[in-house]
Amino acid sequence: PKLKSFKGDAKNISPRARFRKLFLGYDLPFDRHDWIVDRCGVKQVQYVIDYYDGGAVDPSSKLFTILDVRPAMNDAGNIWDRMVVAYWRFKFETLGFAPNLPIPPTEGHNVAH
Repeated sequence: PKLKSFKGDAKNISPRARFRKLFLGYDLPFDRHDWIVDRCGVKQVQYVIDYYDGGAVDPSSKLFTILDVRPAMNDAGNIWDRMVVAYWRFKFETLGFAPNLPIPPTEGHNVAH
């Protein structure tokens, strides 16, 4: 996969960020990027990246920003990918199942080389 283009637009709050602010009490992100990723010439996928302030810099990891990265909901395949990831998170984090790695791509989403 290759990054085809990206655009920063801090003033354009994503629907997810707005929902998290209104209903869950989260702060709004300080920046937003929209990336277009070329998946090996097979498909171009738009990703939305919200950047959140993670507090003080962690001295051991140097982390200070939290990223919320996901495919844009502008395509049925992207919506499906988001549902699959939500299922994996529920299964592995909530139910405690260990993933069988590597996790294969979902049917119809094979990447050509």
